[in-house]
Amino acid sequence: MSSRSNSTFYSQEDIRVRDDDFVVCLKFKHVNSNGIWAGHNPLEFVLPVMMLQVFLAFFVSRAVYFVLRPLKQPKFVCNVLGGILLGPSVLGQSQVIREKLFPPIEMFVLNMMATVGTLYFVFLIAVKMDISMILRTARKAWSVGLAGLMLPFLTLLFLIYSNLKRLPGVKHIVFPFLFASCLSVSFFPVVAFALEELNLITSELGQLALTSAIVNEVILWFFLSLYMIFNETRVLQAIGTPLAFFTLVFFTLFVVRPAIVGMAKKIPEGRAVLEVYVVLILVGVLVMTFITDMLGTSIIYGALLLGFIVPDGPPLGSILVEKTELFVSEFFMPLFFVLVGYEIDISAIKNWKAFATLQGIIFVGYFAKFVGVVLTSVSFKIRPKHTLFLGLILNTRGVVELIYSYRWKVGKLLDQQSYAAIVLSTLAITAVVTPLADSLYNAIN
Repeated sequence: MSSRSNSTFYSQEDIRVRDDDFVVCLKFKHVNSNGIWAGHNPLEFVLPVMMLQVFLAFFVSRAVYFVLRPLKQPKFVCNVLGGILLGPSVLGQSQVIREKLFPPIEMFVLNMMATVGTLYFVFLIAVKMDISMILRTARKAWSVGLAGLMLPFLTLLFLIYSNLKRLPGVKHIVFPFLFASCLSVSFFPVVAFALEELNLITSELGQLALTSAIVNEVILWFFLSLYMIFNETRVLQAIGTPLAFFTLVFFTLFVVRPAIVGMAKKIPEGRAVLEVYVVLILVGVLVMTFITDMLGTSIIYGALLLGFIVPDGPPLGSILVEKTELFVSEFFMPLFFVLVGYEIDISAIKNWKAFATLQGIIFVGYFAKFVGVVLTSVSFKIRPKHTLFLGLILNTRGVVELIYSYRWKVGKLLDQQSYAAIVLSTLAITAVVTPLADSLYNAIN
């Protein structure tokens, strides 16, 4: 065997791939082949299959986007629909396609690529944010965020517990609490992604929406901490995780931030930023996400925290956005959304009565959130059209909700039908809210 083959082939052996709550035993495969002239089938090797997956993901999602673009549908919806088309609901019904194009090892590698892209997307969103504008809207944001969270949370909690007998897909008594918490929150990455597509992320109204989303996530972490405290086996985690995270925040603000600010001041005005500065910060994103994952918090918060302390605008913030944004938003993010859509199986919907009940509860929750945001915004004498925009944009859904839903399914908290119902409602509300918010903002201006 040639030296090239020795560097790219591995012996056949069993490996274990871990994904949070379960471990999958797989047969390790060769990375790439010597080509068809050597008698190799490219679909039996990891690298060719992964590249084909990437091509199919972009081709299908772009085709859906081309068809739905006149309806002003966001790329998120189009990409997830592309994943559904590739998944078990449509093309994935073929056993040959599932085995050849979407085997476990290749899906695992693709998932890792997409996750890294999501981290950099969140980092770039945080870099673009104007901290001074966030502080100016802090009082409004806390009130809007709190009202937009508590009203739907209490409403959903009551409705789900009242209809547990009509929801056979709900497998655990704590699920209503988790579901109400997740559906009530406006997650920062999701709102940021929606505002980014509408080109409103730097507007004052956009900054108010983002700050309200941050407030939502802070309150959510408080809720989850209480939940873990009351769970006897996780008291240490409930106390240790927040304390460790706040220690990291303190270290980042008072040690890492002065170092980055000093780095930015060393750049002569009008001169190009040294490449080593850009590389150090981009590597720092991975370091921060590793630390937050080690501490037991979401890896997203590591990227978010580092992005907040990088000075926005020239010279440092603008060059980071310029060098990385296009590749992240046009390559990694569509890949991630397609992967999420691939996990959906619409054919799993059998009990239509339970499906309709769950959809009705979800709709009432969205409406309660809209009412809470609008009424609170009016009390601050925000213009009526602006309040409607906030109510819509804070109801937009995205990949974070889908990740939670998938973990609930893996953890046996709900069945495949309930999972499909939640995902479809997520797509539906985003498909309706996004063009409405866009039209409303254009009417304002």
